[in-house]
Amino acid sequence: QWYQRRVRATQQHSWAQNKPNYFAVSHAGGSVFGKEKQWQQPSTGFSDSTFSDLLSSVNFTSNQPPPKPATLQEQRRDELEKTVDPVKLKIMDWTRGKEKNIRALLSTLGDVLWDGETRWPKPGMHVMVDAGQVKKMYRNASRVVHPDKQVGTDHEDLAKAIQTELNDAYSSFEEAELMR
Repeated sequence: QWYQRRVRATQQHSWAQNKPNYFAVSHAGGSVFGKEKQWQQPSTGFSDSTFSDLLSSVNFTSNQPPPKPATLQEQRRDELEKTVDPVKLKIMDWTRGKEKNIRALLSTLGDVLWDGETRWPKPGMHVMVDAGQVKKMYRNASRVVHPDKQVGTDHEDLAKAIQTELNDAYSSFEEAELMR
């Protein structure tokens, strides 16, 4: 009896609720401490703007410059962004690693198409196993991006560039199929 009174008395205190219950069993990955507490990184008490007013009278700002590209490829891309036409840059990004590979170009065509284009189904590689399936998907892609259908629109230059890449890749594919 005295034990039960003691248990009831300790349950009424808030400090008893925060104590760990080592006898609790948790099968769902929960905590034995009752409420699940997320780990938080300790705060230093300083924010980015804490010291910005100290040197503001001499036109000093605490903002860091944007980070420079880490890899050589990122550096080259940043340089190209300054000089190359955005359409050509978009095509270069799309074809990188897939040059003359019609299957890879067709399966990622949706990544380079303009916003609002819903006629391209974005097929997987498993759809283009044999030459007949590749030819069918190439013709479907040509219907979607053919430059004659984009005359006078904002997408005309992009359509020409996409069609050129697809034509080159399909020509290479046909030559490889004839060699078999």
